[in-house]
Amino acid sequence: MCKIAIQGVEGAYSYEAMLQKYGEVSYKCHETFDGVFEAVETGVSELGILPIENSSTGSITAVYDLLNHYDVKIVGETTLRITHNLMASTPVDIKEIKTVYSHQQGFDQCQSFFRKHEHLNAIPYKNTALSAQKVSLEGDSTQAAVASALAAKEFGLYIIEENINDQINNFTRFIVISKNAIRDSEANKISFQSVIDHTPGTLYKMLSCFETEKINLMKIESRPIRNKPWEYIFYIDFEGNLENESTLRALDHIKHYSNAFKMLGNYRKGEA
Repeated sequence: MCKIAIQGVEGAYSYEAMLQKYGEVSYKCHETFDGVFEAVETGVSELGILPIENSSTGSITAVYDLLNHYDVKIVGETTLRITHNLMASTPVDIKEIKTVYSHQQGFDQCQSFFRKHEHLNAIPYKNTALSAQKVSLEGDSTQAAVASALAAKEFGLYIIEENINDQINNFTRFIVISKNAIRDSEANKISFQSVIDHTPGTLYKMLSCFETEKINLMKIESRPIRNKPWEYIFYIDFEGNLENESTLRALDHIKHYSNAFKMLGNYRKGEA
């Protein structure tokens, strides 16, 4: 068993997040988010690290959907500052570049840059670091990638423009998943998912416990339920610990209004 499963390759932001949280550990790269979840669920890897939310562009919905599909728990998180750079195989002028590869999230976080340079043809690719690898392997001076400075170093690319993201304070939150929950007396964040009746007032009633118990509700994300148009699974984060009585009362209240409930994890929140 290796320690960590990540999506992408060396130089990917998930790789940086792994180094930031755990340092030098054994790891295995996977091409897709599904691959990371499967590695953790089947025991090939002890933990997986996945991006779930960006401060500029919002939630990474594919990861939320996979949390519903796989039997895993969230056991931690870390927040990484994201700095995008335009890089190429040779130190060319930006006017000579025609095609740019990156993950769609990378493009979404650099919209102002691409509006300024309208001649650049932005083509979405699997991962920012895989985009850098592609540009490096093909060696075409008219191609470039948007990725991290670490990816440029990893694949021997030249940074043509640095810090091209729209917002200086651009962060991505990464979750750590495990096959089993890890009890932690200092855990201060809880994540769960709930399906409730599709009737007026039900969501309001379910959430009323947060005001009653004076608990800070941190995030609500809704995702469509397959084959049930306009009905949703709610993913909710709030501050709390499962050893706290007010937290347990709130969860009992939530379960009362839930047709389906899944505890995703109680863990220490990451700091930006």
